[in-house]
Formats: sequence, structure tokens, C-alpha cells
Amino acid sequence: MNTPQSIGNEITNLAKQWQALAPTVSFGDSMIADYNTLVKPSLDSRTQLDLLDSQTKDWMKKRDEADAASHPEVLRIAGAIRSHKQFGPNSGLYKALGYVTDDEKKSGLHRGNGAATPTVAK
Repeated sequence: MNTPQSIGNEITNLAKQWQALAPTVSFGDSMIADYNTLVKPSLDSRTQLDLLDSQTKDWMKKRDEADAASHPEVLRIAGAIRSHKQFGPNSGLYKALGYVTDDEKKSGLHRGNGAATPTVAK
């Protein structure tokens, strides 16, 4: 199967084996230096992708650490909104934050998955 990984392996293996076993031989009117020049963009792309992958993983770790530090502040402010005289636990702001208001809890409203329970005729 021609996956990017398998093609990359073929590119590097050919260069390695050609250099090791027939460095002075021309194949298809190309020398090893010609081949290396031709495949350089493929190898450079892989190098860049590896770098970006490492950077992405690093930034994801930094994001997770920052989120862990930020989340308690979100909870603290949400609690302050809930206890604020002007806003409180039934305010639009509190609901807009994704919380269930006290009025909704008291109404007995239950939001299920929307699937109706089938009835069986007797």
C-alpha cells in the first residue's frame, strides 16, 4: 500500500542502499546526487512535519497546563455570578455559561435523547 510512511521509507531506503552498494553507478541516467536532489523536497517536508508534530504536542501540553490553572477561576467567577444579587442562579448569563438554572431544575423538565418510547397495541 502506498502510504506516506511507506513511500518515505522507500525514498530513504533507496538512497541508503544506492549510496552503500553502488555509489558510482548511474541508473536511468541519474547518479545518486541527482536522486538526492530530486527527493530533497520529500525529505524536507517530512522533516518539517516531524518538527511541527513535536511543536504541536508541546503546545498541547502547555495548553493543558494553562487550562488546569485557568479552570478554577472560571468556576470561581461562575459561582460569583450565581450568588450575585442582580444576576443569580436563574439569570440568562448563568444559563448562557452552560449551567442549568434553578428554575429549570424545579420545573421537572427532563431533556432526554428525543427517542419516543414505542407503545405496543394489545
